[in-house]
Amino acid sequence: MMTAQTITAKKEVKPQILSSVTPFQPLTIHITWIIPPSHVSQFYDALYPLKEKLVLEDECLYFNVFAIQGKPGFMRLVEMWDCDMEWMVEVQSQKEYYKGFFETVSRIALEPQKVEVLCSVEGFQFVRRERGRSF
Repeated sequence: MMTAQTITAKKEVKPQILSSVTPFQPLTIHITWIIPPSHVSQFYDALYPLKEKLVLEDECLYFNVFAIQGKPGFMRLVEMWDCDMEWMVEVQSQKEYYKGFFETVSRIALEPQKVEVLCSVEGFQFVRRERGRSF
């Protein structure tokens, strides 16, 4: 695992802003955890401070957490980022503020997290820019 010291020793990796290089194609990440239902509130308590940091990142376009219906304790985090995978791995994922969350989740999760990186299929993208309300 890289440390903050090894990152600073490397050349600075800047995010490739995808929306200005290609038709808009954000990096979409789904992360799923299985948490004992009795520990879901502990999961939320650990996630909230992380969410507060992530949504301040300029490259973070979307952040949401879902409880999967009919599967108690199945939690899915959905993120969309305006960056490439290299920057996500080498810069964003190395930030110190992830540490507390992952320490807590590693103690309470029933199995390792499942990470999926998605790419949209050309011709099927749709984003509604405005609808008169905000979530």
